[in-house]
Amino acid sequence: MERGDVHIDWIISMSIFLLFTFLLFLFFRPLDIAPRDKHVLLDHLIERFEHNFTWEVKKIPLFVRACEYFINNEGVPTDMTIDFLLNDWIIGNVSYKKGNVFYSWTNFEDIICPTTGEDLVNKHFNIPSSGSEAVFYYTYYHNSQFPPKPIVSAQCSSSIPDHCDFSFGSTETFFGIREGAALEELRNQNNYFHVNNIKENWNFPNSNEFWIISQDISLDYKTTSPYPNTNIVVREVKTFVIDEKGERRPAFIIFKVW
Repeated sequence: MERGDVHIDWIISMSIFLLFTFLLFLFFRPLDIAPRDKHVLLDHLIERFEHNFTWEVKKIPLFVRACEYFINNEGVPTDMTIDFLLNDWIIGNVSYKKGNVFYSWTNFEDIICPTTGEDLVNKHFNIPSSGSEAVFYYTYYHNSQFPPKPIVSAQCSSSIPDHCDFSFGSTETFFGIREGAALEELRNQNNYFHVNNIKENWNFPNSNEFWIISQDISLDYKTTSPYPNTNIVVREVKTFVIDEKGERRPAFIIFKVW
């Protein structure tokens, strides 16, 4: 064998070795983020937590300037209704303001203006065309993590002039932690099998651990206990807990990674 052939064999062997080593690291890497970069992992942990437990609740005002019963073609007094229409979203709460007084409104879909006049006990009321304006605040939500765009509208049961007049205001959107089954599962499933599953689902490396603590949402979840003198990266995040009615309360959550 000539000396040149030996060099060629050495180059081929080294190339195969380097290629194999590269593929080995590529295959066994736990995450695109380097495990030793704990600050990046902390950002990743917070993003995954918010992705899984944050939802949006929307609120829109309906300004009613007139809603009054009318006489139909047969000469019979007839209730006027304003039907609130919403696509795949769910109404969580409706409140009603007339003057400076707020009321809870349980008849979510319809505003009924009866021939008998105002009756707040039975959720009926009347606003003559010369009366004061009333405002209905509709709060609505969606159970999907990626909801469709909400389509909101309303219509009167009759187009009698001056007996039904309304308009919508601007929509407000609120984001916050959702209390529910998913968060309750995280509270109660702090065991070996759940830890492995959540690491896989959250794309968190097996070589690192985390701890999420919050008295405000009664959460104390850790993948394992840290050893003494462990270098731990900590961040406190201020957020809100929000329910389907749009009611919010502040919450502080502490995230730890090591």
